[in-house]
Amino acid sequence: MPAIDPKTWNSLRALEAAGAPGFLQDLVREFLATVPDRLSKVKLALQNGDDDALEREAHAFKSSCGALGAMSAAGALDELETLGREKRASEGAAPLAALERDLDEACGELRTAVELP
Repeated sequence: MPAIDPKTWNSLRALEAAGAPGFLQDLVREFLATVPDRLSKVKLALQNGDDDALEREAHAFKSSCGALGAMSAAGALDELETLGREKRASEGAAPLAALERDLDEACGELRTAVELP
C-alpha cells in the first residue's frame, strides 16, 4: 500500500493543473514544515497521559494527513484520537510507532512527488 493515496494525489494534481501552478509544492512544503511540531504535540500528550490534548492534537493532525492522502498516517492518528476520547492515552505506544513509520514514508513520497530535497 503506498504511503500516499493515488486517488487523493491525482485529485490534488488536477486542482493544480486547473490553474494553480505551484499549489502542490507549497502545500507539501507547508505540511512538511508542520510535521515535527504536530508529532511532538501528540508525543507530549501521550507522555503526560493528557487524554484531552491527545484527542485534540491527533484530530487536527489527522485532517492534514488525510488532505494530502497520507491515509495510513491518518489511520494511526484516528486510533490515537479515539484513545484520547476514550481516556486511554496509556495505550498509545503501538499507534504512535505506526504513526512515526507511516509519516516517514509519507513525507518521503511527498518530497519525491513535488521534487523537494
